[in-house]
Amino acid sequence: MTIILYTGMSLVGVPYDGSLPEMAATAVERVRLSMWKNIFGILGVLGGAVIASSVYSRWGAIVMGGVIGTIG
Repeated sequence: MTIILYTGMSLVGVPYDGSLPEMAATAVERVRLSMWKNIFGILGVLGGAVIASSVYSRWGAIVMGGVIGTIG
């Protein structure tokens, strides 16, 4: 399972991070783009944690899976 997890993460993460030089011409633009990518990533994780915990505590695990799956 660990090999499958990290292989999947590599298949998604390498092209995602490797596309920065193609989207931004200068180093300043790449840093700015990377900054926004990380800000939105952190906000997404925090928002998902807040939503997941509140839905789980109110309606349970099955509803939480449905809500997070729908948002995802």
